[in-house]
Amino acid sequence: RRSSDLVRLLEAGADVHVVAPNSGIQLTRMSRKGLVNLERRAFQIEDLDGVWFVQALTNDPEVNALVAEEADRRGIFCVRGDNSPEASAFTPATQQAGGMTVSVVVTAPHVVLPGCGMRCCEPCKADQ
Repeated sequence: RRSSDLVRLLEAGADVHVVAPNSGIQLTRMSRKGLVNLERRAFQIEDLDGVWFVQALTNDPEVNALVAEEADRRGIFCVRGDNSPEASAFTPATQQAGGMTVSVVVTAPHVVLPGCGMRCCEPCKADQ
């Protein structure tokens, strides 16, 4: 994921913990500065203990699916970088310019709406 996404999480006050066997230069720098907690290893189910939001952003769809399934079982919001329709949460594409922030979200009819718990083909009636 882009480091700008991590910066936005940090600006919002998030405690960012990254588990990854490998990391890029920017993530390593952020870790060295103490901005994020980085553990260079494979994902373990226990990594989800005590969290309420997780992003499964590996290059391995099986690992992403495992993270998402366990997050769903625990009621944790989960973003999947490889398969957003199978995620319980999403992050918009966001850009800032001239003091304005623009976010774009693309959804499909089979997306599970957070907080609703059902697959919807039209706007969630629970919100009306």
